[in-house]
Amino acid sequence: MKTPVNQGLPTGRGPKQIVLSSNGFTVEVCRHQESFYNAFHLRYQAYLQAGSIPPNPQELLSDDFDPSPHTWTHLVWHEGQPVATIRSCIYSDVYEWQTTEARSYFAEDIERSLGTNVGFLESNRFAVSPHFQGRKSMFAQLLLFQMHALNSALHGVSHILTSVRDHHVPFYRRFLGMEEISTTRQFIPWVDAEVALMATTRDRCFEVAIQKGMPDYSDEDLRRYMYCAGIALA
Repeated sequence: MKTPVNQGLPTGRGPKQIVLSSNGFTVEVCRHQESFYNAFHLRYQAYLQAGSIPPNPQELLSDDFDPSPHTWTHLVWHEGQPVATIRSCIYSDVYEWQTTEARSYFAEDIERSLGTNVGFLESNRFAVSPHFQGRKSMFAQLLLFQMHALNSALHGVSHILTSVRDHHVPFYRRFLGMEEISTTRQFIPWVDAEVALMATTRDRCFEVAIQKGMPDYSDEDLRRYMYCAGIALA
């Protein structure tokens, strides 16, 4: 099997890396500075409103994982405005087992549940604009998890993990069919809160999304995502 490799940021602005457009929504993989700025600002707005972070003068929320070759940030647009964002982090031998945020806190739980040296996709930095709520917001969120499904399929990993606060556990169970796999809560300093680790399979995630009206993905969708995300087959 050929190995996918993240080619990194393109030089210059380049075209927007649009993966799909549906029902007035557009999804891009962030690969240039303006796109990252929009995603980081949207993150900041959402996490600030939730009381998870203090204000900062830059009005941006980013971390050391964002420029890493095993991460991809996605941004959903609606009527010319960025409305939702999420980040995929791939834990795999392809990227020499570079760690993810959840694995740095839940390594034992992950190995107990998945096994040793088993790849996965971690979902994090999930944010929806405070000004974009309701039914359309739910569709935007499903589009983001469709990007996770494409990324995980491309990298050949079958599990999707995420760490969440207690009050979000029922949402992820209902929304994506996730189940808690952590035995104890872990304290995450930057959000000043304890979180649980949840997991599902890519197939289960997409089964739930299809039940909610999302179309299944095709080989063409995978090829388009690979191109837009800058992943080469080496």
